[in-house]
This record gives sequence, structure tokens and C-alpha cells, in this order.
Amino acid sequence: MKAQSKIILSILLCLSLILFSGCARKSEEVIRAEIKAELEAEAEANQSNTNTEINTDAQVITGLITINPSPFEEGILLDEPIVFNGKSYSEIGFQDAYFSKYLDRTLFEYSPDGPILSGQYYNNIPISVSITKDSLRLDDRNLLSAQIDKIISINNHSDLIDRTQEDYSLEFYETVFNTMIEFSMDIATYPEDIHEFILYQTDSMFKTAVDKLIDSGKFIITDGDHYVLSDVSNPSEDQGQSIEYNLQDLKNGTAIAGLVVKGNQFKAGDSTVDYTLEGSTSISGELFYDAEFWEAYIFVFQDTELLNYKIKIEFPDQYIFDQTFSSCVIRNQEELEANLTAEEIELIKSGQSLKVTMLLKDISTSYMYQSEGGIGADFISLSRIQ
Repeated sequence: MKAQSKIILSILLCLSLILFSGCARKSEEVIRAEIKAELEAEAEANQSNTNTEINTDAQVITGLITINPSPFEEGILLDEPIVFNGKSYSEIGFQDAYFSKYLDRTLFEYSPDGPILSGQYYNNIPISVSITKDSLRLDDRNLLSAQIDKIISINNHSDLIDRTQEDYSLEFYETVFNTMIEFSMDIATYPEDIHEFILYQTDSMFKTAVDKLIDSGKFIITDGDHYVLSDVSNPSEDQGQSIEYNLQDLKNGTAIAGLVVKGNQFKAGDSTVDYTLEGSTSISGELFYDAEFWEAYIFVFQDTELLNYKIKIEFPDQYIFDQTFSSCVIRNQEELEANLTAEEIELIKSGQSLKVTMLLKDISTSYMYQSEGGIGADFISLSRIQ
């Protein structure tokens, strides 16, 4: 019996092992089949998604970001021309497509029309987009435009981030400040506290610029006639005491910042002012173009001893005008333009500025009571400030 029991147990044990091995093999086969099915399903799903993302009616185009005339604020200078209606086009514009919102704010300069790309970045930033082919059209000026299907990359980056809320450069805010102050010289009062100034209270761009400049450690000071930026709270301590003259007492031959007063015949109560600071002087600043009022190049002074001088002019009716030397009109524009590149001229006349050190000659002042007037100078030479 014992022998039979052992034989039966051995047979049962063998059967168990056979059944277990069979089940194990079957489970492995099932698992492999399931994995294969899952991979095939995933591949089909991916193929389906890919087919969904690719618009068969879209065309990928590449080129450089450019600025087109309104109504196309931004466009692309194409790497490969597009043929439309039998004609080849090297540029294309887009309505409501603002590529610049994805660009670093330090690439921008201020213009009276708002922030724009600095000159060195015009036609210099690569971009790739897909457009809808059937959206290609021409406007009444024969400008080619299209509807964007997708922005693929800008400046070789595909991870696009909206940067419109980021800060511009400190230089950008300085230009905002200097430009808006220059074009607000007819404002009657310049409170000592810039926060009480009308532009600060009414213009958001000016307010932002002032706040950013103050946060950076800059000081904004006034002599009652205009505002200037300074690295110290009292520039007279750093640059020398402010020097004031009454024009009627300013004698011909008097030296002012290395220049000599000539032609001054003003008497208190006169209606006209006409005198010259003869000689030449080197001044650093920003060159603008005023297309609305002067139709001339305006040079805004930023680094010159002349900023320390104030000339009091007593017009009729006891009206006192404090003249300062903060900018001038360039009289000999043709000579100036001969020393600028075509790109620089286009840049300046588009509303931007050019930082230069300029050698000027014979800075003259001409005013008429209750009328127009200003400061002019002759251009001699210039060097660019990098």
C-alpha cells in the first residue's frame, strides 16, 4: 500500500507540474499577444493624431520677420518666393499675426508709434510658419497676404512664450522719457515731483518709463523748465554748479562751455532774441527726425557741459522764459545725411533714434515773444555710440 501511495503521489505531482508548466506557457503567450495588440493600437492612435495635426491644405514657409505697411503689421521676407496668380512674391503679410510678442523685449526700441524692433533686427530674425493655401490673396496695393495655420518656430525656438508683459531694456525706458519730454516742451509747469507731472498722470507709457527708471536708481530732476535724468540726486554736486545768466546782462565775448557769445543785442522787454554761441563742441546724445513740426533732424543732448547753463529771458509783460540747452535742430541736413547710411536715415525717419557723439558748430538761439523759436547748430562730424 505504501508503495502504491508513493506511486500515486508521484503521478499526481507530475501531472501538477505538467499542468503548471502549460499554464505558465499559455500565460506568457497571452501576455505577449496583449502587449503586441497594445503597441499596434498605440501606433494606430499616433498615426491618427498625426494625420489630424497635419493640415493637407497647409504650406510651410520660412524666412525673416519684416514689417509691412498697414494693414499688415508684421510679415515674412521669404526664403523661397511664393508664386500666386502667375506672379512671384518675395514677401508676405498677415493680419492679426503679432510675431513680436514672442520676442525678447530687449530687441525693441521706442518710437512715438510704440515699441518697434531695433534696426539691427529688421529682416534678421528667422521664422517658420504654416499657412492655409486657400487664404492667399492680394490687397488693393498688390500686397500678398495669407492666414496663418500654425507658428512653427521663431528665432530657431519652437517653445514660444508670450513676452508682452516682460520689461523692456533700461535704454528703452530712457528713450521713452527723453522723447516724450522733448515733445512736451510747451507744457507750462514742471513740478519738482515728477509724479505730479501731467504726462505721468495721463500717459501710461510715460508713467511706466518713469517708474522703471526710478526703480533702477535713476533720479529725475527739474529746473522748472524741463526734466532731465541723472545718476545722482543733485547733479550740480557731481557736474558743477548750475550757471545762470540774464540775457540782457550776457556780454558778447563771454565764454559758455568753451563757446563764445556773439551777436547778443537783447534788452529786457524786447520781443525777439537772436544770438550765437560761436565755436565747436562735441556732444553725445540721440538723433531724431521731427516730421510734424520742424521737418528736420533734432539732436537731443545727453552729455555736455551746456546742460549746466540757464539763460533767463525777460520778454514783454514781465514774462520770464528760462532757456536751457537740451537739444537743437541740425541746420545743414544734407551734410548730416551724407554721413549717415541709407539704413540709418530710414531708421531715424521711421520714428527711432540713433545714439551718436556729434561735433557741432555755432549753436544759435532765435526766439520771438508769443511765437516760434528754438536752437540750431551746424553739423561737422559724428561717431556712433555702440
